[in-house]
Amino acid sequence: MKTISIPQRVAAVKQNKLQQNGTKATKTSFALVACVILFLGTFVAPAQVIRTLGTLPPGGTVKITFDVTINTPFPANTASVTNQGIVTGTGFGPILTDDPATGAFNDPTVTGVTVAPQITCPADIVTNGFGACVSAIPFSTAVTAGVPSPTLVYELGPTVITSPYVFPAGTNTVTVTATNGTAPNATCSFTVVVLAGAAPELSVVSSGTNIVVSWPASYSCYSLEHSSAFVPPPGTNVWAVHPGPFTTNAGNIYITNGIGPTNQFFRLAF
Repeated sequence: MKTISIPQRVAAVKQNKLQQNGTKATKTSFALVACVILFLGTFVAPAQVIRTLGTLPPGGTVKITFDVTINTPFPANTASVTNQGIVTGTGFGPILTDDPATGAFNDPTVTGVTVAPQITCPADIVTNGFGACVSAIPFSTAVTAGVPSPTLVYELGPTVITSPYVFPAGTNTVTVTATNGTAPNATCSFTVVVLAGAAPELSVVSSGTNIVVSWPASYSCYSLEHSSAFVPPPGTNVWAVHPGPFTTNAGNIYITNGIGPTNQFFRLAF
């Protein structure tokens, strides 16, 4: 609600002018023109409403209530609606309406607006793995609306994940939920399909009194294991993780192992 105080000096001037012209007047009537201006972001929709108030005593007040219907679609991400009236009348210039809920003088009424979130998920992602190894995959969701700014939560089943994320081989469904305290929440989902690549191959090369074992560095999720004996299935073998040291060069991981009096068997495991 807007309250406009008509200054006493303005009313007095009007009354004095009437008396000087030989007309006795103890009350003053004003015809007021109220111009309501509504701001929606950068959009301005002015409207004029003319009302004659009849007799208004000096120092009187006028209350104007704005009942505004905002058409849809509402401008995206608009945080507030601002409105203010401009009142003019006979014998005085424009007077800005005042928001009585604040201590400021002649200030507009600002109504905060909350907008429920709206989001658009990314397209489904298909990627190739290196055997069982998968690189961290980045992803993002577009926020198309929401005031205040929504919070996004990504879930892979019951697990909350963040971008980038190392997905397991297979089809993974990611659910996205956007919240900002204004209902309804927004949800969408997308899939990340990781195609398992071919298994890595070990290279074993004799070098003097040593053997050099290597495999592509892109299969970094694998561990080199060794055993002094190999029993064909359905027998059971005892494998131990090789202690290294390992070096990486020219896209391969290397380990140098001395040739001993017993056999050594190697495998890559994950």
